[in-house]
Amino acid sequence: LFTVVSSLGIVMVPRIASVFATGDKKKLNEYIMKSFRFIFFLAFPMMMGIITISKEFVPIFLGDGYETAASIINALAPMILFCGITNVIGTQYLLPTKKQKVYTISIVAGLIVNIIFNLVLIPFLGAFGAAIVTTISQLVVVLVQVYYIKKQMDIVRKDERNIAISNRAKAKAYDLMTYTFGALLLIFTLMGVDLIPLLLLVFIYLLIQIYAVYYRIKYDKEM
Repeated sequence: LFTVVSSLGIVMVPRIASVFATGDKKKLNEYIMKSFRFIFFLAFPMMMGIITISKEFVPIFLGDGYETAASIINALAPMILFCGITNVIGTQYLLPTKKQKVYTISIVAGLIVNIIFNLVLIPFLGAFGAAIVTTISQLVVVLVQVYYIKKQMDIVRKDERNIAISNRAKAKAYDLMTYTFGALLLIFTLMGVDLIPLLLLVFIYLLIQIYAVYYRIKYDKEM
C-alpha cells in the first residue's frame, strides 16, 4: 500500500523539476495540487479500510494467536496518509526545487522523536508502542515540512482556478451524497433496520440539508 501511494512521486518528480527550471510557478502549483488530490483520494480510504477490517483480516491472513496484531496495524494505518503527504511535499516539491535543507531537517526531526519516544514507550507497550512512535514520527515529518512550505501552500490554496475546481467538486460530491443517503434510508427502512441507527441517519441527512439551505439563503442575500 505504501508503494501504491508513493508511486506518484516517480512520475511527478521529473515534471516538477522541469517546470521549476522554466520558472513556471503556476504550473508548479497546479501539479502540487493535483498530487495532493490524488493522495487524499487514494490514501484516506486505504487507511480507513485497513482500520475497519484489521480484526477480521489478521486471523485469516496470519492465523490464530496473532489477534493482537490488529491493534498494531491500526496504529500504523495513518502512516499511509502521512507517507503520501511527505511524498508530495518532500519528494515531489522540496527535492526538485532544491530545498534539500528543509527536507533533511524534517527527516532529522522525525528521527529524533522516534528515538526518544521509542526509549520511553517500547519498554511498556512493546510492538504496539513502536507502532505508535513510528506513526508519531512520520506526523512530525509532515508538520515540519508543512510549516516550511506554508506560504507556498497558501498560494496554491488561494489560486482562483483551484478554488473554482474545489467548489465544483464539492458540489458534485454533495449531490452524490444526497442521493446516496436517500437510497440508504429507503433500503434500511425496507430491511427493517433497528430504529436508533435509522433515526441517526435521518438526523444526519436532515442536518446536512438544513446546513445547505442556510448557506444557500445566506449567499443568495450576499450576491
